[in-house]
Amino acid sequence: MDSKNIRAALEKYGAETVVKMAKAISDTALSKKLTYKVIQTKKGPELTFSMPGYADYVDQGRYPWGIKGKIKDIPVNRWNKFPPPDAINDWAKSKGLSQFRDSKGRFASNDTRTFLISRSIAARGIKPRPFINIIYKDLQQLYSDIGSAAATDFAVALQKNFDDAGIGKES
Repeated sequence: MDSKNIRAALEKYGAETVVKMAKAISDTALSKKLTYKVIQTKKGPELTFSMPGYADYVDQGRYPWGIKGKIKDIPVNRWNKFPPPDAINDWAKSKGLSQFRDSKGRFASNDTRTFLISRSIAARGIKPRPFINIIYKDLQQLYSDIGSAAATDFAVALQKNFDDAGIGKES
């Protein structure tokens, strides 16, 4: 069965959701890296959203050192580690952060810059900026749209089968 109407409903939902997510974090480079795609699988069309690995840290935030035990049920990866260095490097490049000089006038390496930023994040934390949950906000409307689209696709396929079999044609 051709599922072009279901694909169209998923495309519409994906495009609208990415725009809403990007708007929630519009002042970040991450907003330009949010994508979606609809692919055809054996089971039918499938919608997937993609974003860089550090998106979780932007969405959930990160607690500073020393918070353990003060707030219950904090996931371990939210307080006891430095952020991933690759994510910090990508962020620094996207912000156009250039190298800087140390107290002796020497240029600090990118690794040093990454370490200093990571240490600051680990010590001070990052305020959460929830945007991933936007994916789930309009699911009821998506379900309704998919139901209507599936009914339309089924009706078209059924009519095609009837036409191919010569059922319902007047002689």
